[in-house]
Amino acid sequence: MSASPLCGPAREMTWWHHPGMTSLKAVRFRDRDMWVYDASFSVLFAEVIRAVEDMPPAQRPAWWPDIVQGMRVDAVITDFALDLDLGLGDTQREEFAQLIDDASSALLRRRTLTAEEAAEWKVLDDTSVIFRGTEPVDLAPAAAARAALTALIRGTLPPAPPGTWWFYGPPNGRITIPMASGG
Repeated sequence: MSASPLCGPAREMTWWHHPGMTSLKAVRFRDRDMWVYDASFSVLFAEVIRAVEDMPPAQRPAWWPDIVQGMRVDAVITDFALDLDLGLGDTQREEFAQLIDDASSALLRRRTLTAEEAAEWKVLDDTSVIFRGTEPVDLAPAAAARAALTALIRGTLPPAPPGTWWFYGPPNGRITIPMASGG
């Protein structure tokens, strides 16, 4: 049995960097903040969108039309922080967390994503999911991001070590990012 992606020691890094681009998506819920690798976040939220839009309209959550456009923007433009409150009530937010869980399961069944598949996966108008590099990528890091996002929503995400933020979903596993000092 493998360890939960929320358990075990985190590696510390001073920065996760891709030249010329940020690879971080800020996520907030209530009084908690964390970071998610933008490519993992993008494909996970794109899968949530695809799964809900594949449902017959009568089976989609009633609140879906109120958040879907914002989700599209957040999935491909990661410069904006996402507040997981989303204007939803607790029951609706739990439904949303379940949609994230289901999307993660679909990604794990898929296992990998190629640059060509990513380029064809349109999320916002003609904008595709975020994909870094040219080689196929393992989708397991998106599952780790899912676990953290749903734990944040459900209030079960453990606090990051003092002076750090969690960073979930990078290719080599969860890490911590030191908080900047002196503002």
